[in-house]
Amino acid sequence: MTITIAHRGAPMLARENTLDSIAAAAACGADWVEIDIKLTSDGVPVVLHDQTLERLWDDPRPVIRVPVDELPGRAGGNGLMIPTLDEALAVAGKLSVALMIDVASVAEADAGLDAVEARNVAGGGIFTGSPDALARVRERSSDATIALSWEEPDLPDDSTFGRIAPQYFNQVHDLVTGDLVRWIHDRGMFASTYTVDDAEMMRRLMSFGIDAIISNDIEMLMRERAAARSTGGTHD
Repeated sequence: MTITIAHRGAPMLARENTLDSIAAAAACGADWVEIDIKLTSDGVPVVLHDQTLERLWDDPRPVIRVPVDELPGRAGGNGLMIPTLDEALAVAGKLSVALMIDVASVAEADAGLDAVEARNVAGGGIFTGSPDALARVRERSSDATIALSWEEPDLPDDSTFGRIAPQYFNQVHDLVTGDLVRWIHDRGMFASTYTVDDAEMMRRLMSFGIDAIISNDIEMLMRERAAARSTGGTHD
């Protein structure tokens, strides 16, 4: 059965990378929720994709220059806000949905692992991100689930696979073929892909036997998985 992964929560239903977005994705039935983290000036990992607060929060400051208590929405504590990773993990735990944490740097990898360990997340957590960050995850944790994201037609070399030891190879969707999925499976990994917001593409990928799909439109992805299961279109 294809794993359904909600990209930044359910951004078509709630603001991306917020607790509301995580909850909306869980309510849709997502298996995993992908989130991004950035570090504040006081070293707290918070759930945010961009380097600045501009796009979502109308604040031009880089998040790395802002202490966590001064982030948008946090002063009141009751409204829409940028959550900490710990808060996101707590909500995900209550909703029984797994978080896939995207780490772009070694510092983010360390902070993400610290939060996961503090929460005693089952299986050591799920991580994706840059090769260097993922190598740090694997250095610290033999148990963590890692999805090595890739967006080049040339595949990683053996040394990259060796130092990261990913369970998933996460290729951008327009480079995924049936042959690639078989290549991934032949090497003992699961095949995942991102970011797929087109129903026809979802069906095509599932026909290849893809193991996991990341989408901004989790409602569409859930419908397509259900339809594929009813017609035998997925590979269990």
